[in-house]
Amino acid sequence: MFLAVTPKSHLTVCEPQQGKVTSERQMVQCWQSVKAGEQFNAVDDTILYVLELGSVNIYDGPDISKAKLLVDSEVHNGGVEFHLNERDWFSHGHDRDPLYNNVILHVVGRAGNRRATTLSGQRVLTVICSDVYTDCTWESGCKLTCDLDGELIRLVTQPFMWIRWLEKVHRFYDDLVKGVIPRDLFYLKSFGALGLKGNVHLFEKLARSLPLTLFSKMKSTADIKATLFGSAGFLSDLENEKESLLSAWDCICRKYQVAQVVESYEWNHRSVRPAADPFRRLRFGVDLVTELLSGWQPWKDHDSYTYQNLVTLFSETIPGRGWISEWLGNVVYPMQEAICMVEGKLKNRGNEIFEQWYDLKLGYTYGRLSRQFNRKIPTKELNSFSVQQGLMALQNRYCRQGLCAVCPLVS
Repeated sequence: MFLAVTPKSHLTVCEPQQGKVTSERQMVQCWQSVKAGEQFNAVDDTILYVLELGSVNIYDGPDISKAKLLVDSEVHNGGVEFHLNERDWFSHGHDRDPLYNNVILHVVGRAGNRRATTLSGQRVLTVICSDVYTDCTWESGCKLTCDLDGELIRLVTQPFMWIRWLEKVHRFYDDLVKGVIPRDLFYLKSFGALGLKGNVHLFEKLARSLPLTLFSKMKSTADIKATLFGSAGFLSDLENEKESLLSAWDCICRKYQVAQVVESYEWNHRSVRPAADPFRRLRFGVDLVTELLSGWQPWKDHDSYTYQNLVTLFSETIPGRGWISEWLGNVVYPMQEAICMVEGKLKNRGNEIFEQWYDLKLGYTYGRLSRQFNRKIPTKELNSFSVQQGLMALQNRYCRQGLCAVCPLVS
């Protein structure tokens, strides 16, 4: 399948033709089949070249993020938005939404008489996608058709689990050997985990802007809370504590020269589960900072962590069982292993840490895995953290490369 420029400056799929596109989702799928270097004509006859497709954005903001286009010898980086009707840009309020300020291309099924503009006043290039057909999603072409035994799934995916495990461990190891302080590294990665899924970069931005050395100068948990919620733009959402924390935040800004780091509109809420609401997660962030300042060192503590003993430690602010498994699987256990590697103590622990990681249960399945493997793999295995990690590694190495014929699950 390939896309070509027609004399009318429309995007048309030449073949195969399977059915007319009737939704924005199908338009996004068709975009994913575009090849780097493809040339298109905008409605104003501007010629543009696709350098990088970007990635599908399931959260707030444009449908595609981090795309790269070449326009008039200039490289443009930003988002791509899709609409069946060009006027939907305005009816959906994108012209008044700062999240759409970085959109560089508007792909539409039918053109109107008004080009898209952003809140900052930037005019967006528009390409018409007419009579578009698609069969371009790798997920929909999975050759796995039968139910698989749970034991077989574990056996087949274990090498891929190990790949993901080592990737996670070495991310910590690489930072540690560069001299990053373990407590600071744990703080940054734990805050990133608070953003799963949808707000990782914003939580990491908070942690980078508010180092633990700053919090160590504060005298109370209330000051820590005021600093975190004020920097995140959440103080106005507090109820009973609002006035006192606003007063504390004002003093902190003057005393430590800090300012708001994230605007409230930047936080993703679309496709973010209620339990992952950033406001709720930040309450746990306050307790996490407090425990770290009190001397808590989970990267060196080799006792088995369970949901119950973490609930005892963090009381009611803990985000939930699923998030605890993700935190343990992405941060706590990999960092413990990396510390052992740095200190040369790995032999004393054998496979103990990996076995704890291997046994983690999530209780839910990531969307990209559910769409491909639901009803083909037992739910019990699909809800396993380690199995999901293995399946993601398998997707990257086989599914995304179109290597169905040699996929270990199929063969």
